[in-house]
Amino acid sequence: MKTSILYLLIIAVVATKPALYLQSRNRFVSTEEHFVFYDTTKKPFVTLQDTIVSPFSYLMIRDTAASEEDLNRVMITAYEELFTLAKSGKAEVRRLMAFYHSSPPPYMLDVANEVDRFPAVVGGRVAMNKMKGGTAIVAHYRGPYNQINNAYRAINHWMTTHNRKNNGSPFEVYLNSPATVSDPYDLETDVYQLYK
Repeated sequence: MKTSILYLLIIAVVATKPALYLQSRNRFVSTEEHFVFYDTTKKPFVTLQDTIVSPFSYLMIRDTAASEEDLNRVMITAYEELFTLAKSGKAEVRRLMAFYHSSPPPYMLDVANEVDRFPAVVGGRVAMNKMKGGTAIVAHYRGPYNQINNAYRAINHWMTTHNRKNNGSPFEVYLNSPATVSDPYDLETDVYQLYK
């Protein structure tokens, strides 16, 4: 008897309030014409690889972000300056990256882009730097930026189990961006930690 009453209640709720029922099962966006469903069962994905980082040159801006939400503003502003300088100096921009010197917030970071050569003139907040390279563990991370700590945890675990020590700050290389990928679980970031 209880089961049949419960079953009738579920049908009544689903029949009278389909949006509430669907919302409890999946996240969705409603438009006048259709529903777009997002899979809430997706999880970030991390694989580790022991690698060698080759030397490279990069332009950078050191800045501080007060919070995770503030990172977006800091990075967009810095990348605009870096792209403008690289273009005026006829330097080819290669990889977009960020070096993190502190965590948790406030974050001190170097927003950077790899270049094929340095511009003749650098001014303002922009500095030139070179990565010497060396042995590193890289976490190939696929997922939202706000869950990237999964990659850092995997790196820290690997470093501990292999008895390695950090050789400098970790850095992230952004392989795609929210401007080109609609699902945040399709964002790809490589997180490098050089070690000794």
